[in-house]
Formats: sequence, C-alpha cells, structure tokens
Amino acid sequence: MKKNIIFTISMVLISILLLSACGNKSNDSASSDGNGEVHEINFNISASPTSSFTKDIVEPWVDYVEDKSDGRIKVHVYTNAALGSLATGYEDIQNRVYELGMVSPGRHAETEIFPLTIGDLPFALTTPEVANMVLSKFIDEYMAEEDSFGNGTPLTIYATDAWNLYSKEPVETVADVKGKNISDSVPERLDLLKDWGASPVNLANTELYEGLERGTVDKVMYTSVGAQGFNLHEVSPYMTKLNVGGTVQLLLINSDFLNSLPEDLKTMFIEDFGPKFGELGVESYTTQAESAIKEFEEMVKDSGGKVIEPSEEAMEEFRSPAVDIAQDWVGKAKARGYDGEAMLEFYNEALEEAGVESPFK
Repeated sequence: MKKNIIFTISMVLISILLLSACGNKSNDSASSDGNGEVHEINFNISASPTSSFTKDIVEPWVDYVEDKSDGRIKVHVYTNAALGSLATGYEDIQNRVYELGMVSPGRHAETEIFPLTIGDLPFALTTPEVANMVLSKFIDEYMAEEDSFGNGTPLTIYATDAWNLYSKEPVETVADVKGKNISDSVPERLDLLKDWGASPVNLANTELYEGLERGTVDKVMYTSVGAQGFNLHEVSPYMTKLNVGGTVQLLLINSDFLNSLPEDLKTMFIEDFGPKFGELGVESYTTQAESAIKEFEEMVKDSGGKVIEPSEEAMEEFRSPAVDIAQDWVGKAKARGYDGEAMLEFYNEALEEAGVESPFK
C-alpha cells in the first residue's frame, strides 16, 4: 500500500514537471517567433536634436514604427552623429556599428553604391520628390541584386531641397563667379565650379558661416533649408536660385539585423516603414525649402540683399557644363565595370518620366 502511495505521488510530480516544461517551451516559442519580443535598433543621424530633420522626419517616423509594430520595434535615435559621421556611414552600417542610418552615396563612391552617385550630377534632381521617383526606379533597374548594397538593405531614397548659391555680392551670370572661391563638397559639383571658372573650396557644413565671415570663401553652395539652419543670411545677403540639385539621402539598414527579424516585421520595414520615411522626407524638405527662401528674402531686405532668379539665358550658361560632367561620370562607371552609357540613358528616361527635361543631352 505504502509503495502504491509513493508511486502515485511520484507520477503526479512527474506530470507537474512535464506540464511545466511544456509551458516553458510554449513561452520560448512565442518569444522566438516575435510575438511580444521587443527588437531594439540604433538609428544614427548627423542632425541635432532640435533640427527640422529630427523633429519633422525622424521623431514622427519613430512614433509611426513603434505604433505600427505594436511596440515590438524600439528605435533608439542618436543625434549629432554620436555613433559615427556621414563620412563613415556606409561602412558603419555594414559592420553594424549601428543598425540604421542615412548614407550620402557621393561620400562612398569607392564602394558598391557608386552607381547612385549619378544622383549627384548637376541640375537633374531639382526636388526631393523627383529624386525619390527617379532613384527608386534606378535602384530597381540596376541595384536589385542582393549584394548591391553589401551588408545593407535600402529602405528608401530621396534628396534634400536643391542647392543654391549664397554670396556677399549679387550673382546673376557665370561671369560673376569667375575667379571666386566657392565652397562645395560633392565631386560633380566641384567640377561644375571649375567649369564656371571658380576656385572650389571644400569646407564642412559647420564651417560655412565662419568661412564667409572671415573671407576664406566668397560664396557657398548650400540648400535653402540648411542655410536657414546656419543663419547664412547674416554673412551672405544674396541668394541666387540655381536649383543645382539636392543631396541624395539613402536610408540604409543592416541586412543581418533585418534578416534576424520575424518575417512580418521584416516585411513592414521594406513595404511600410521605409516608404513612410521617404514620404516624410519629401514632404518636409519640399515645404521647408519654400518657406526658407521666403524667410531669407525677408531677413536680408533691410540690408539690401535679395533672392536672385537668373534669366533663362544666364541659366543656360550655368547649366552648360552638365553634359560634359555626365560624360565624365560615364567614364568613371565604365572604369568600375558598369555600363555607364546604358545607366545614363535609363536615368535620362526616368527624369523625363518624372517631368524633368534632362540636362545631359
């Protein structure tokens, strides 16, 4: 009898242990397939915490992602390039220094993303929306292979508002820039300055104000939104609207991280979160560019400054080097093993489909 009681108690204990083990297994499974598990991602940006980029694009996007994922994605934003500068952005994402960041292809022309430097050719991507339309098609056509971005996956692409010329003296024609020191940082635009007869000077964005103030440069190429942020109106009361083109912005995520996510979250990043970021970027840069130009004009009015819109004849002269610069790009592409001519032809067609007359013909 005693043995039977002991046997019965033992069987009950074993059953309890088995049920407990099954419960733990079920919980582990729920965690591993993403249900209830929080996936944390570090997002590095170069903008300040108070900048319009942070306030109007990044923060609403983070709220959108965390809400749409029901809290399963937690985004940690690092401002002021806390985890790495734009100059190392592509490599940092490849090596997962952080999982998500903005990449300017022109800064990484020696990597797999060289083809996207076509977006730096002048006078083509005149608005953020055009950049989004044209470069998205270009990626689908020429960079759809899995390793086209190394260990990164593109989520969206667009451009800032167009670059214009800020100066201490009025600029209406190419003759007004000949022999002048002008700051820019993109290789294709540096070539443009040389073709105008100017002397290119490569200054960091944070050095533009001081460069103008001290006379290191006579003029600077910069976006209207960026110029407003650095108060360039205080040292350059003239802005010439050249619409040279914006800075290409690629939102890139580390592929190892993306592929580690449950399938539904991975799909959300590619089909929802990425396009949403592009939508916010296009809207912000478009609306802010218009208001920034109006505000600049108002702030320089009392000092005799103004916004200058060159005549069509003058603009033709400003744009005239674009054809040769595009052909130089084709040569660089060929040297890297790409069919540069086919790429440029496709790019021209995509521009025209977006309602832009190609400046490269």
